[in-house]
Amino acid sequence: MIETDPHHRTDARRSVIRSAFIWTPIFIVSSALGVTFALIAIDDSPGAWISFAITALVALLSGVSALGALRDLYASPVDTTGIIKRKWRKSDIIVFRGHYILIKKRVFRIPRPIFEAMPEAGSAITIQHLPHTNAVIRWERSAAPEPEPTVHEDAAPLDINHSDPILPEPDLPPTISPPPMPTPAEPSPRVKPPSFGSAGRPPVPPPTHVEPPRFGSAETPPADRDRTE
Repeated sequence: MIETDPHHRTDARRSVIRSAFIWTPIFIVSSALGVTFALIAIDDSPGAWISFAITALVALLSGVSALGALRDLYASPVDTTGIIKRKWRKSDIIVFRGHYILIKKRVFRIPRPIFEAMPEAGSAITIQHLPHTNAVIRWERSAAPEPEPTVHEDAAPLDINHSDPILPEPDLPPTISPPPMPTPAEPSPRVKPPSFGSAGRPPVPPPTHVEPPRFGSAETPPADRDRTE
């Protein structure tokens, strides 16, 4: 059972036409101003870059809205079935309040009468809407969507009595093991230097003191004594 006015389909088309007439001139004017400010900024006027950034942002936002509205003028409606993940209100332009719902990562802007008639978050509904602007045409309650199966439908049923054939083991080429790493050799024991036979010899005593001969002393040899007489 469809729970909206059957004439709401015409209102959705009218809202798309109205959006196209509003956003298309804004996009054209802001794009022209953006190009003008860019040329002025290039001509040694750095302050014009701020005006260019503002007009470029307006042109981007209005261009997205205008393109979506123009594409929906000739688009066919689509159906989206899912659970309402979120339902909220917010102020769009200070005093104007918008009503929105979120289904399958799609945000729908809903008129206030339809918004109040819709169930709360967690309920499953089917919405017929335009694909680009998400303008709602009608909606109805639906059952919760079934989870997607994890097994492919074309997969063959599992037969417990059937066993897979045992395949022979493949002949793998012999693996080449890396060469063994050399182990560090133990340090050789300390070798005592040769003594060259000095260890087996007896110690040589130091030379004794030899008293030098005395010349002209009292003890003169006899031969010398007779010569002097």
